[in-house]
Amino acid sequence: LIQLLFLMMTISLCGIAPFQANWGLGPYADVLSDVGATNPYLISDKSQFWRFITSPLITSGILHMILHAFVQLEVGGFLEKEWGTKRWLVIYTVSAIGCVSFSSALNDNAVSVASTGTLMGLFGAKMCEFLLVMNFKTRKRASDDYYTQQMIVMLLVSVFVVLLSCLPYVGWAGHFGGFFCGFVAGMLLFSTNLKKRKDRMLWVGSGSLLSILLIMTIVSMIRNADTNDGMENACRFYDDMHDENYECQCGF
Repeated sequence: LIQLLFLMMTISLCGIAPFQANWGLGPYADVLSDVGATNPYLISDKSQFWRFITSPLITSGILHMILHAFVQLEVGGFLEKEWGTKRWLVIYTVSAIGCVSFSSALNDNAVSVASTGTLMGLFGAKMCEFLLVMNFKTRKRASDDYYTQQMIVMLLVSVFVVLLSCLPYVGWAGHFGGFFCGFVAGMLLFSTNLKKRKDRMLWVGSGSLLSILLIMTIVSMIRNADTNDGMENACRFYDDMHDENYECQCGF
């Protein structure tokens, strides 16, 4: 619902952009930036860290909204019921931070949204759970065949979500960052399912070490991101990129 409201707000600012500017039937890139999408320059150079909260709530257009909502309602809803709301929210939040961070560092000259990257984080955590179930003695709630079928379905859905990075302003870097951070979060949260104490210690220790390295990496990436100061004014930046069909008269 929040993502739908953000989309309606962005489109209401100046309508739907021409096909060349956003073929996903969405607003101009500068409007996405204005309402809180990932803008690497404004995050790393202007310390607008509030974008870590807003970017996961934004979709880049109507097409992205429809496809994203389908996966989130079906698969995301299923995982919330399976894990519980608290675990789900922790994984979702950590994945959002990873998505925005990796987008800022690896896709540093483009505005992007982080909504789909958070879904990849849920899949990363689920992949971690699969590894635990298949390789360690755990408190299983279902048979091995059930988990195998789940894994196949999740892999297929993950491939579909990765393909969404082809949509305008949906970056591959955010998908990678969300998946990796979700996996690490899963290492810590799902270690309680392990029966043997030494296995729990090993998994928690490894997860804690990766978490520390991940935090250090994220901080370093954001501080050292080679951003383009032209993105401070996203409208002018994208207007220069497009020879035509980009109207620099939108946003706030």
